[in-house]
Amino acid sequence: MHWFKHLTSYRDNPAMKMIFRVCGLEGVAIAYRLMEVGAANCKEETAFSSTLVLEPPLTKDMLAVELLTELDDEGYGARMPKADDIEPYLDTFTVAGLIERGSVTEPGSTKVNGKRVPADVTFETIRFVGLEDLMDDYTERCKRKAEMRRNQTSKKK
Repeated sequence: MHWFKHLTSYRDNPAMKMIFRVCGLEGVAIAYRLMEVGAANCKEETAFSSTLVLEPPLTKDMLAVELLTELDDEGYGARMPKADDIEPYLDTFTVAGLIERGSVTEPGSTKVNGKRVPADVTFETIRFVGLEDLMDDYTERCKRKAEMRRNQTSKKK
């Protein structure tokens, strides 16, 4: 997604009002940054999904850095932000209804006695409620074309 529609009445959205009351302007800014990350993830490679899967390279620690540091910041004071630093915000965003949190389990591997062995791996997910409604026109057209290609491919089988 190249951009998402920023409605001029978004400040009146009940979720954003709650985020403002609980977290102040900083929380609102972090909510917008999180929506930008979600919108950037909404592309053909992810089937235009409005769900972020927090797996490498975008781990929860990396999301914290993305949300809580300046774009040109060489550091975050004495330390870089960690996953725990964004938990209060994510909790508030969830209660407000801006996001839904969940998890997904996928095949992967883990180390046992120094060797990699197959194992299921669970990753946290963040689904952006209503992000599809804010999709830009170009991305919406790309999504429809991709769905048409998938439908044509499935009909051939």
